[in-house]
Amino acid sequence: MIFNNKITIGLIALSALLFSAYSYAEEDYIEAHFQIDVANQMQQLSWISEMAFRLADYQKKIQSGEIEGTNEVFCNAPLMTTNTFIEYLNKNHTDELISANQAIETVFKELEMAYPCAG
Repeated sequence: MIFNNKITIGLIALSALLFSAYSYAEEDYIEAHFQIDVANQMQQLSWISEMAFRLADYQKKIQSGEIEGTNEVFCNAPLMTTNTFIEYLNKNHTDELISANQAIETVFKELEMAYPCAG
């Protein structure tokens, strides 16, 4: 009986910890005023976060020289974040349903306008 109570208490504590971490993470992101055709809101946020992470990783590799080539999009741009990604899409696609390709194109367009490369 004591063993079962310890497991139950442990599971309740773990659930509370995960719920508070999930709630905190949700509050960190700005609200999206668009819908990407990737399914529901959680999947959309997951997709956006993954894309922002990949772009930031690419930026770091370009800046460090790990990836050779020209930096045609990220000239002086700060590292991409999920919120920046959402801000760019909110600015251009409020109350619209867009494709994942449109989302990426919009982000690149915004980067090119905000951080033009010299030459």
